[in-house]
Amino acid sequence: MAAQATYCVKTEPRYGRGLYATRYLEAGAQVLREDPMVYSLSVGAPVCFSCLSESRGSPLKKCLQCGSVAYCNKECQARHWPQHRLECKGVASMDEGSRANSLRMRLLVQAMYTHGVGGEMYSFGGNDCRCPDVCEKIDSDLNGAEDIAHKSVPKLAPLDRDVGCDLLRKIMCNSFLIFTLPHRQIGEGIYLQGALLNHSCEPNCYYLFEGKTLVIKTLKKVKAGKQLFICYVNPLDPVEHNPDAIWCLYGFMPRCVHCNDVEMDDVTQLQELSNLFEKKDWKGAIQHFKQPYKYKNVTSQIRAAQLHFMATWRLNEELGLPLCAKPVLTALDKYEKLRRTHQYMSPWDTWFNMQELCSMLVIPLAMQGVMAGAA
Repeated sequence: MAAQATYCVKTEPRYGRGLYATRYLEAGAQVLREDPMVYSLSVGAPVCFSCLSESRGSPLKKCLQCGSVAYCNKECQARHWPQHRLECKGVASMDEGSRANSLRMRLLVQAMYTHGVGGEMYSFGGNDCRCPDVCEKIDSDLNGAEDIAHKSVPKLAPLDRDVGCDLLRKIMCNSFLIFTLPHRQIGEGIYLQGALLNHSCEPNCYYLFEGKTLVIKTLKKVKAGKQLFICYVNPLDPVEHNPDAIWCLYGFMPRCVHCNDVEMDDVTQLQELSNLFEKKDWKGAIQHFKQPYKYKNVTSQIRAAQLHFMATWRLNEELGLPLCAKPVLTALDKYEKLRRTHQYMSPWDTWFNMQELCSMLVIPLAMQGVMAGAA
């Protein structure tokens, strides 16, 4: 007997198209598995560009022409060549900085020339934000994509700029960043069913990857007929989790309560912390937490506690001190208590993989059991 489908596609006025549960789903249930319509990996990603396996034992073999992609063996290289031929010579002609920023350009080339104009991808909505930064980025990516395609395969038909612009706006709204655990971005892909999942800052689903396969699972119990949501941004970071940021990234204004309940003072404080983290100034970050400021928004409080723990952990690691030292465990305990008090279960903690972290810190088995329940 065939298994009953877990979801169906429906359209409703508020959200447009979306995925809905067709039956009751337990927490942790798999909703869908999907391979990408098209994908592209970041130059220098430490995986095979065909099967996405990581190097184990023998090193991956680089493309002799561009040196920017690598494979397990000749079979993987041959399998990936129909895609790589569209970008190989173009990437080879770039300087190092341009290569590092070419991911979206190469994804556009793959989408345009492996699937052509039309098809299901063209039925999706696009990012309608017309702010200068977004328009400038789109124009830059279009120029880069044209250059890559022309230099790689001169016989290709010229890239239609209107079609390319429209497709880029659709990619901005609907693509998924491909990552490995712990949360490390290695590429970007277009998943036709996954793209139908709408945003909520209180999602009932999260996503992860097995190779390039997208896997959607439930965060909590979901009743039949309920819409399935994921969170498009880090729900614990008000710096990016606010209406203006989401509008620029995705071209829609969020309707959920937390997105519209951002305290700008919280944003300023967390932005200062983000700057310290970028500089890897762990001491400065810990000092920042000693100031008298009190976060007003619950998600800001949880995010601050999470950053405090991470800064304490990184400082101990930098100084060569035990990772299971009291300051680290105290910060971790404070973060967990705060999160549990507000019953906040974030998909970003699933990506952070708290269970694996506890093992790394050599936390006593009793505490590992508690933390495993939070992951």
